[in-house]
Amino acid sequence: MGFFRRNYGGAHIVKYTCSPVLEGKVYTAVGLVMVAVAVVSAVVDGHDALSGCVFGGLFFAVLAGFGVYYWKFRRRPLHRQITLGTWYNRLYLRSRWGFVLASAGVDFVAYAVGMFVVTLVFDGIDGLYAAFIGKLKSWALLLVVLLIGVCRDFANFYRYYRSPEYRRQLTENGWAKDAF
Repeated sequence: MGFFRRNYGGAHIVKYTCSPVLEGKVYTAVGLVMVAVAVVSAVVDGHDALSGCVFGGLFFAVLAGFGVYYWKFRRRPLHRQITLGTWYNRLYLRSRWGFVLASAGVDFVAYAVGMFVVTLVFDGIDGLYAAFIGKLKSWALLLVVLLIGVCRDFANFYRYYRSPEYRRQLTENGWAKDAF
């Protein structure tokens, strides 16, 4: 029990407010890129994969529309919370690209292992190979949603370290007397 207490004893949840513009830009960019991917996929695969491409395209068009709303029309600040002191937070502070790569890697491995277990349970060991590849392709939308979560986590840390709450904490603790 001492191992967990030592490593997670410094973790605490911090609430802060931020502008919705950055999150809106992220949602809009990801939505538009994925709509383009869905259109190209529908053109290349033809009529066979049209229903999946239409569903994915509509999902990402709605995501892009939601992003435009956040980016251009919403003026109230967002209320967010993050957990400081975790390995994600320390990785973000040490290397932002490392944070993105490690988070995306963890999500990809979780996605692949999850699909492997689901395929093994429902199709058995005999149909594992063919069904596993099919499930990876058919549930690719889940991987994209997980990667959107990585972008959102990155944006949450980015906005927190530029928020008034973080600046207030620095001045209250006397850590940044000449930072401003």
